[in-house]
Amino acid sequence: MSEFPPRYRDYLSAPEGVESVEPDSRESPPFEESVTIMKLRDEDVWHAVWHGEHDALGEFDGTREDAIRWARDRSSRCLIFSEETSDLVPLGDDS
Repeated sequence: MSEFPPRYRDYLSAPEGVESVEPDSRESPPFEESVTIMKLRDEDVWHAVWHGEHDALGEFDGTREDAIRWARDRSSRCLIFSEETSDLVPLGDDS
């Protein structure tokens, strides 16, 4: 057992008794642009962000319907914040 708690353990070095750790040969999946939509706190304004691979490609503030329309015009992968789950969920066709 390490003398450090788990959050400080060195996960990048090879375990004791193992000379090296081979990198995983699987490729990462290709990046897919997405848009996240959420309601601004204490306001009736919805905020949408179009995410690129390295930074935001655009932002929008407006009504819920306008934010959804803006998001769908930019990406097929749209996520909306759910107050029920307190997490982002895929934007359904009925939204």
